[in-house]
Amino acid sequence: MNSLLPSDAQVLHSPYLDRPRPRKQKGGTLLARHLTTLEKHQAALANPALAGQSCCAACKIGGLHMHDRRERLFQGEVGGPGRTQVLIFRCSRRATCGATWRILPHFLARHLWRRWTLVGVVLGGSRHRVPQRTEQRWRQRLATAAAVMVALLEQAPTHEWTDVAVRAGGDATRSDVIAAAGGPERLANLAAIIDHLEAGVRLM
Repeated sequence: MNSLLPSDAQVLHSPYLDRPRPRKQKGGTLLARHLTTLEKHQAALANPALAGQSCCAACKIGGLHMHDRRERLFQGEVGGPGRTQVLIFRCSRRATCGATWRILPHFLARHLWRRWTLVGVVLGGSRHRVPQRTEQRWRQRLATAAAVMVALLEQAPTHEWTDVAVRAGGDATRSDVIAAAGGPERLANLAAIIDHLEAGVRLM
């Protein structure tokens, strides 16, 4: 039994985790895979050009211009900053597109309001200041079927990720895929490649 899951876990299906972003969605969240550390993210906050977003993900034509900044909390942090900002860009074709995009750095877990490193520590079994119900919810998500994720990884551009799909197998849970990828320490990289292959599909 995988240690990431409760002992009585059953394989469930969670369609909302496997739902791609609508192709014509006017804005949303984009993952900046090159902003792997807080230091790189802070540099991008000081110089938004370092965020690496030059073309609108909706219309594929317009350029992106800085529009706003929003505060993002790091819940459960100990001994580090408890918050940062995320950059928001708007498409230059405001009359025909006007999409706005939040740029999330690689190390932040989308929808979880925490860094992936902290999520990995909790899922790895270490004690941390995460509410019990939150941890239970995370583990319930890990118990869901990962057929969509495995199918995506089979189409990945490198053997690093196609091999993960092979090791996990088509009947894998999300927990199995994490184990096949190298364990909780690899959460950020795994989430990033899944988002790259199909925006909107979530690791957890």
